[in-house]
Amino acid sequence: MDSNLYQAPSTETIAPELDKQQAALYVVSTKKFALLFMLTLGLYGVYWNYRHWKLLKEHRGANVIPVLRGIFSIFFIHSLLKHINEELGEDNSKDHLMVPQLTATYIILNVISSISDRLSARSETVGIMDFISLILLPFICGVIANIQQAANLSQGDPKGDSNSEMTALNWIWMLLGAALWLLIIFGFAVMLAPDSIPF
Repeated sequence: MDSNLYQAPSTETIAPELDKQQAALYVVSTKKFALLFMLTLGLYGVYWNYRHWKLLKEHRGANVIPVLRGIFSIFFIHSLLKHINEELGEDNSKDHLMVPQLTATYIILNVISSISDRLSARSETVGIMDFISLILLPFICGVIANIQQAANLSQGDPKGDSNSEMTALNWIWMLLGAALWLLIIFGFAVMLAPDSIPF
């Protein structure tokens, strides 16, 4: 037996294993994502993009500014989808995202939503433009949820169980979002039927 009893245990094999366990993409359960996205009126989508790019920068050395990529996501969603497919690898090629189709859908829905918001802000009367962005919200959520499922799979956590619990900060954002939803509904009620409001 030629092992040295006084030699410190080697840790050379531990680091690569830990590195593999660190997610290169943001993992979150579909239920948690959908709740946060819908209740924050899509604002969570900015954070969602930011988190993906932050992790890609940390673990894959991507030369990016995560905050800017989160805010201006329509310009970088194509690149993000390609990164997700790379993370999935050839073994999961059947689960690869359809990059051109999803990119086009994401951009079109977000541009229409943004334009309708601007036109709505300029109008003094209630019209269809006031509702378009709200109507499109679940469709945008569905597109991103589809992308997120692939990201979860690529990180070995298909259901996003490692990030399925609501944190205190999540609850704060959801409560603020719920209050905003109530204000929006109240605002529409006042505009559509001002005489029905008792005060």
